Amino acid sequence: MDPGRDRHGGVALEPGTVHVRDSKNLADTGPRLAPAPEAWVCFVAGAVRT
Repeated sequence: MDPGRDRHGGVALEPGTVHVRDSKNLADTGPRLAPAPEAWVCFVAGAVRT
């Protein structure tokens, strides 16, 4: 099994918030993150470096 095969994410941008969820879950179920845009930029920058 490909270890990366089951990695899915959904991202939605709104003013002041970035909504992130596992796209395998229905939109209204499962855990969700809502970081501020500045925090999201730092997260993505760190992920790109690794």
